[in-house]
Amino acid sequence: MIDWNEIGVIPLTDARGVTKQFNTETHRGLDIGWYKNQYCPVLAWQDGTLIAKGYSGEVGYWCVLEHRYTTGKRWVGYIHLYNAITSAIGTQFKMGEKIGNAKRGNTGYSNGTHLHIYMTRIVPLYEEFVWNSTTNKLSEYAIDPLPHLYYDKQYNTEYIAPSWSRPLPERITYPKPVKRDESKHQCEIRSDTRRLRNAPSGTIYDEMCLKGIYNVYKETEKDGYKWALIDTIDNREFWVAVMDGEDLPVTDYKALYEAEKQKNKQLTAQFELAQKNAKELNVALSVANKKIQDAIKVLK
Repeated sequence: MIDWNEIGVIPLTDARGVTKQFNTETHRGLDIGWYKNQYCPVLAWQDGTLIAKGYSGEVGYWCVLEHRYTTGKRWVGYIHLYNAITSAIGTQFKMGEKIGNAKRGNTGYSNGTHLHIYMTRIVPLYEEFVWNSTTNKLSEYAIDPLPHLYYDKQYNTEYIAPSWSRPLPERITYPKPVKRDESKHQCEIRSDTRRLRNAPSGTIYDEMCLKGIYNVYKETEKDGYKWALIDTIDNREFWVAVMDGEDLPVTDYKALYEAEKQKNKQLTAQFELAQKNAKELNVALSVANKKIQDAIKVLK
Protein backbone atom coordinates (compact mmCIF):
# COMPACT_ATOMS: atom_id res chain seq x y z
CA MET A 1 0.00 0.00 0.00
CA ILE A 2 1.36 3.41 -0.98
CA ASP A 3 1.72 5.87 1.89
CA TRP A 4 1.27 9.28 0.28
CA ASN A 5 2.51 10.92 3.48
CA GLU A 6 5.95 9.57 2.62
CA ILE A 7 6.43 10.40 -1.06
CA GLY A 8 6.41 13.46 -3.31
CA VAL A 9 8.04 14.90 -6.40
CA ILE A 10 11.62 15.99 -6.92
CA PRO A 11 11.26 19.70 -6.10
CA LEU A 12 12.81 21.12 -9.28
CA THR A 13 11.67 21.39 -12.89
CA ASP A 14 15.20 20.26 -13.86
CA ALA A 15 16.02 17.43 -11.49
CA ARG A 16 19.53 16.42 -12.59
CA GLY A 17 22.59 16.15 -10.42
CA VAL A 18 22.69 15.06 -6.80
CA THR A 19 25.86 16.84 -5.79
CA LYS A 20 25.93 15.96 -2.09
CA GLN A 21 24.19 13.19 -0.16
CA PHE A 22 22.53 13.29 3.26
CA ASN A 23 24.75 12.65 6.28
CA THR A 24 23.50 12.68 9.87
CA GLU A 25 26.75 14.15 11.15
CA THR A 26 27.85 16.71 8.58
CA HIS A 27 25.11 17.34 6.02
CA ARG A 28 21.50 16.98 7.14
CA GLY A 29 19.98 17.47 3.71
CA LEU A 30 20.35 16.72 0.01
CA ASP A 31 21.96 18.95 -2.61
CA ILE A 32 20.60 18.93 -6.17
CA GLY A 33 22.46 21.08 -8.69
CA TRP A 34 22.90 21.51 -12.43
CA TYR A 35 25.14 24.29 -13.68
CA LYS A 36 23.57 24.47 -17.16
CA ASN A 37 20.16 25.32 -15.72
CA GLN A 38 21.07 27.33 -12.65
CA TYR A 39 17.86 29.18 -11.95
CA CYS A 40 15.12 26.65 -12.65
CA PRO A 41 11.86 26.92 -10.61
CA VAL A 42 11.57 25.22 -7.22
CA LEU A 43 8.50 23.00 -6.66
CA ALA A 44 6.50 21.90 -3.64
CA TRP A 45 7.48 18.36 -2.67
CA GLN A 46 3.93 17.61 -1.50
CA ASP A 47 0.76 19.56 -0.72
CA GLY A 48 1.77 22.06 1.95
CA THR A 49 1.66 25.54 3.45
CA LEU A 50 4.40 28.16 3.46
CA ILE A 51 5.18 28.69 7.16
CA ALA A 52 8.53 30.50 7.12
CA LYS A 53 10.92 32.33 4.81
CA GLY A 54 13.92 34.58 5.12
CA TYR A 55 17.58 35.21 4.51
CA SER A 56 20.79 34.56 6.45
CA GLY A 57 24.45 34.81 5.56
CA GLU A 58 24.85 31.06 6.10
CA VAL A 59 21.99 29.65 4.04
CA GLY A 60 21.02 32.59 1.83
CA TYR A 61 17.38 32.89 0.82
CA TRP A 62 15.26 30.06 2.20
CA CYS A 63 11.68 28.95 2.81
CA VAL A 64 9.90 26.12 4.64
CA LEU A 65 6.66 24.34 3.74
CA GLU A 66 4.66 22.38 6.30
CA HIS A 67 2.75 19.21 5.50
CA ARG A 68 0.26 18.07 8.16
CA TYR A 69 -1.05 14.55 8.71
CA THR A 70 -3.19 12.89 11.36
CA THR A 71 -0.10 11.51 13.16
CA GLY A 72 2.17 14.52 12.94
CA LYS A 73 3.67 16.92 10.46
CA ARG A 74 6.64 17.31 8.16
CA TRP A 75 8.68 20.37 7.33
CA VAL A 76 10.50 20.61 4.01
CA GLY A 77 13.08 23.36 3.70
CA TYR A 78 14.47 24.87 0.48
CA ILE A 79 17.83 26.62 0.90
CA HIS A 80 20.31 28.72 -1.15
CA LEU A 81 17.48 30.11 -3.30
CA TYR A 82 18.30 32.63 -5.99
CA ASN A 83 15.84 35.21 -4.74
CA ALA A 84 13.58 36.24 -1.87
CA ILE A 85 10.19 34.53 -1.78
CA THR A 86 7.35 36.97 -2.47
CA SER A 87 4.53 34.53 -1.55
CA ALA A 88 2.83 35.36 1.75
CA ILE A 89 3.13 33.17 4.83
CA GLY A 90 0.12 30.85 4.85
CA THR A 91 0.06 30.40 1.07
CA GLN A 92 -0.86 26.82 0.17
CA PHE A 93 0.79 24.89 -2.63
CA LYS A 94 -0.12 21.63 -4.35
CA MET A 95 2.41 18.88 -5.00
CA GLY A 96 4.57 19.87 -7.98
CA GLU A 97 3.36 23.49 -7.97
CA LYS A 98 5.98 26.23 -8.29
CA ILE A 99 6.63 27.83 -4.90
CA GLY A 100 5.83 31.33 -6.05
CA ASN A 101 8.92 32.93 -7.59
CA ALA A 102 11.42 30.58 -5.88
CA LYS A 103 14.38 29.47 -8.04
CA ARG A 104 17.46 27.37 -7.45
CA GLY A 105 20.39 29.64 -6.66
CA ASN A 106 23.74 30.14 -4.99
CA THR A 107 23.08 32.49 -2.06
CA GLY A 108 24.59 32.12 1.39
CA TYR A 109 27.50 29.81 2.10
CA SER A 110 27.48 27.84 -1.16
CA ASN A 111 30.14 26.48 -3.51
CA GLY A 112 27.89 26.54 -6.59
CA THR A 113 24.33 26.73 -7.79
CA HIS A 114 22.21 24.03 -6.16
CA LEU A 115 19.10 23.43 -4.07
CA HIS A 116 19.67 22.19 -0.55
CA ILE A 117 16.52 20.40 0.59
CA TYR A 118 16.00 19.09 4.11
CA MET A 119 13.12 17.12 5.59
CA THR A 120 11.95 16.66 9.15
CA ARG A 121 9.29 14.43 10.62
CA ILE A 122 7.74 16.06 13.68
CA VAL A 123 5.56 14.37 16.32
CA PRO A 124 3.46 15.50 18.14
CA LEU A 125 1.53 18.18 16.30
CA TYR A 126 1.91 20.89 18.94
CA GLU A 127 5.66 21.43 18.35
CA GLU A 128 6.23 24.84 16.77
CA PHE A 129 8.55 25.72 13.94
CA VAL A 130 11.75 27.41 15.15
CA TRP A 131 14.52 28.59 12.86
CA ASN A 132 17.95 29.19 14.29
CA SER A 133 20.87 28.98 11.91
CA THR A 134 23.31 28.31 14.77
CA THR A 135 21.39 25.84 16.95
CA ASN A 136 18.98 24.47 14.39
CA LYS A 137 16.22 22.70 16.32
CA LEU A 138 15.23 20.88 13.14
CA SER A 139 18.46 18.90 12.95
CA GLU A 140 17.46 16.31 15.54
CA TYR A 141 14.43 15.38 13.44
CA ALA A 142 16.19 15.40 10.05
CA ILE A 143 15.67 12.49 7.64
CA ASP A 144 17.25 11.67 4.30
CA PRO A 145 15.07 13.26 1.57
CA LEU A 146 16.30 10.99 -1.23
CA PRO A 147 14.03 7.95 -0.52
CA HIS A 148 11.03 10.31 -0.53
CA LEU A 149 11.70 11.96 -3.91
CA TYR A 150 9.99 10.66 -7.05
CA TYR A 151 10.20 11.76 -10.66
CA ASP A 152 7.13 12.77 -12.66
CA LYS A 153 7.34 14.28 -16.12
CA GLN A 154 4.20 16.29 -15.37
CA TYR A 155 6.26 18.34 -12.89
CA ASN A 156 9.92 17.65 -13.69
CA THR A 157 9.49 19.03 -17.17
CA GLU A 158 12.97 20.12 -18.25
CA TYR A 159 14.81 16.81 -18.49
CA ILE A 160 14.40 13.04 -18.59
CA ALA A 161 14.17 11.13 -15.34
CA PRO A 162 17.48 11.16 -13.45
CA SER A 163 19.06 7.76 -12.93
CA TRP A 164 18.76 7.99 -9.13
CA SER A 165 14.99 8.60 -9.14
CA ARG A 166 11.87 6.45 -9.26
CA PRO A 167 8.64 7.25 -11.09
CA LEU A 168 5.90 8.82 -8.97
CA PRO A 169 3.14 6.20 -8.56
CA GLU A 170 -0.22 6.94 -10.08
CA ARG A 171 -2.56 8.30 -7.43
CA ILE A 172 -5.71 6.20 -7.44
CA THR A 173 -8.98 6.89 -5.66
CA TYR A 174 -10.26 3.63 -4.17
CA PRO A 175 -13.84 2.58 -3.37
CA LYS A 176 -15.17 3.18 0.12
CA PRO A 177 -17.97 1.30 1.90
CA VAL A 178 -21.49 2.70 1.74
CA LYS A 179 -24.52 2.48 4.01
CA ARG A 180 -27.04 -0.32 3.76
CA ASP A 181 -29.69 0.62 1.22
CA GLU A 182 -32.44 -1.95 0.79
CA SER A 183 -33.48 -0.38 -2.51
CA LYS A 184 -30.09 -1.26 -4.08
CA HIS A 185 -28.15 -4.35 -5.10
CA GLN A 186 -25.39 -4.73 -2.46
CA CYS A 187 -22.90 -7.13 -0.88
CA GLU A 188 -20.86 -7.03 2.33
CA ILE A 189 -17.13 -7.79 2.41
CA ARG A 190 -16.19 -9.10 5.85
CA SER A 191 -12.45 -9.68 5.34
CA ASP A 192 -9.61 -7.15 5.32
CA THR A 193 -7.47 -9.32 3.02
CA ARG A 194 -9.67 -9.17 -0.07
CA ARG A 195 -7.84 -7.87 -3.15
CA LEU A 196 -9.24 -5.23 -5.47
CA ARG A 197 -8.79 -5.95 -9.18
CA ASN A 198 -9.39 -4.14 -12.46
CA ALA A 199 -11.43 -7.08 -13.80
CA PRO A 200 -12.56 -10.55 -12.64
CA SER A 201 -9.25 -12.37 -11.95
CA GLY A 202 -7.56 -9.27 -13.39
CA THR A 203 -4.65 -7.06 -12.35
CA ILE A 204 -4.36 -6.46 -8.61
CA TYR A 205 -4.44 -2.88 -7.31
CA ASP A 206 -2.00 -1.77 -4.61
CA GLU A 207 -4.63 -1.37 -1.88
CA MET A 208 -6.94 -3.94 -0.33
CA CYS A 209 -10.71 -3.74 -0.30
CA LEU A 210 -11.92 -2.22 2.96
CA LYS A 211 -14.41 -4.15 5.07
CA GLY A 212 -17.98 -3.01 4.60
CA ILE A 213 -21.03 -2.80 2.38
CA TYR A 214 -20.75 -1.98 -1.33
CA ASN A 215 -23.17 -1.40 -4.15
CA VAL A 216 -22.95 -4.11 -6.81
CA TYR A 217 -23.21 -3.01 -10.44
CA LYS A 218 -22.28 -6.27 -12.17
CA GLU A 219 -21.80 -9.92 -11.21
CA THR A 220 -20.00 -12.78 -12.86
CA GLU A 221 -18.18 -16.05 -12.14
CA LYS A 222 -14.62 -16.78 -13.21
CA ASP A 223 -11.90 -19.21 -12.12
CA GLY A 224 -14.20 -20.66 -9.47
CA TYR A 225 -14.94 -17.33 -7.81
CA LYS A 226 -17.96 -15.05 -7.72
CA TRP A 227 -16.98 -11.52 -8.68
CA ALA A 228 -18.75 -8.23 -8.00
CA LEU A 229 -18.10 -4.87 -9.64
CA ILE A 230 -18.34 -2.52 -6.65
CA ASP A 231 -17.33 0.80 -8.24
CA THR A 232 -16.01 2.65 -11.29
CA ILE A 233 -13.84 5.68 -10.49
CA ASP A 234 -11.95 7.76 -13.08
CA ASN A 235 -12.80 5.13 -15.72
CA ARG A 236 -11.24 2.38 -13.55
CA GLU A 237 -13.32 -0.65 -12.61
CA PHE A 238 -12.94 -2.17 -9.15
CA TRP A 239 -13.87 -5.86 -8.81
CA VAL A 240 -13.75 -7.99 -5.68
CA ALA A 241 -14.23 -11.72 -5.07
CA VAL A 242 -17.23 -12.45 -2.84
CA MET A 243 -16.45 -15.56 -0.80
CA ASP A 244 -19.19 -17.96 0.29
CA GLY A 245 -19.17 -18.60 4.02
CA GLU A 246 -17.04 -15.53 4.75
CA ASP A 247 -18.75 -12.53 3.15
CA LEU A 248 -22.42 -11.70 2.94
CA PRO A 249 -23.13 -12.91 -0.60
CA VAL A 250 -24.40 -10.66 -3.32
CA THR A 251 -28.13 -10.38 -2.73
CA ASP A 252 -30.69 -8.59 -4.84
CA TYR A 253 -31.84 -6.31 -2.06
CA LYS A 254 -33.89 -4.29 -4.49
CA ALA A 255 -35.94 -7.35 -5.46
CA LEU A 256 -36.29 -8.29 -1.79
CA TYR A 257 -37.35 -4.74 -1.03
CA GLU A 258 -40.02 -4.81 -3.74
CA ALA A 259 -41.21 -8.25 -2.57
CA GLU A 260 -41.41 -6.99 1.01
CA LYS A 261 -43.36 -3.95 -0.15
CA GLN A 262 -45.80 -6.21 -2.01
CA LYS A 263 -46.13 -8.47 1.01
CA ASN A 264 -46.81 -5.46 3.26
CA LYS A 265 -49.36 -4.21 0.76
CA GLN A 266 -51.17 -7.56 0.84
CA LEU A 267 -51.08 -7.65 4.63
CA THR A 268 -52.45 -4.11 4.77
CA ALA A 269 -55.29 -5.09 2.42
CA GLN A 270 -56.06 -8.15 4.56
CA PHE A 271 -56.05 -6.03 7.71
CA GLU A 272 -58.36 -3.45 6.16
CA LEU A 273 -60.73 -6.25 5.02
CA ALA A 274 -60.68 -7.74 8.52
CA GLN A 275 -61.50 -4.30 9.96
CA LYS A 276 -64.39 -3.97 7.51
CA ASN A 277 -65.70 -7.44 8.37
CA ALA A 278 -65.40 -6.71 12.09
CA LYS A 279 -67.32 -3.48 11.63
CA GLU A 280 -70.07 -5.27 9.70
CA LEU A 281 -70.15 -7.99 12.36
CA ASN A 282 -70.51 -5.36 15.09
CA VAL A 283 -73.43 -3.81 13.20
CA ALA A 284 -75.07 -7.24 12.80
CA LEU A 285 -74.57 -7.99 16.49
CA SER A 286 -76.13 -4.66 17.43
CA VAL A 287 -79.18 -5.40 15.24
CA ALA A 288 -79.52 -8.89 16.68
CA ASN A 289 -79.20 -7.60 20.23
CA LYS A 290 -81.96 -5.03 19.59
CA LYS A 291 -84.26 -7.75 18.24
CA ILE A 292 -83.64 -9.85 21.32
CA GLN A 293 -84.46 -6.93 23.61
CA ASP A 294 -87.68 -6.24 21.68
CA ALA A 295 -88.70 -9.91 21.96
CA ILE A 296 -88.15 -9.89 25.72
CA LYS A 297 -90.42 -6.84 26.06
CA VAL A 298 -93.21 -8.62 24.13
CA LEU A 299 -92.94 -11.70 26.33
CA LYS A 300 -93.32 -9.60 29.44
